Amino acid sequence: MDALEDKDVGRPQTSQEDPEKEALKKQLAEAQKELCVARESMHVRRVLDMYEAKRARDAEACAKKKQK
Repeated sequence: MDALEDKDVGRPQTSQEDPEKEALKKQLAEAQKELCVARESMHVRRVLDMYEAKRARDAEACAKKKQK
């Protein structure tokens, strides 16, 4: 008899909030933040390495100059 009753047209209402989906969204946001921090850290490391290499070359050039 339930199947013969009039019902609303369209899809049945579902809960708008899916806890698993929300948890995955939070995990994704956190992973994106961590990726951004990692990329910035790598950039800073490259800049520091280039600076250190330049200081070493400058020190070497200065030492050669003093020997002459």
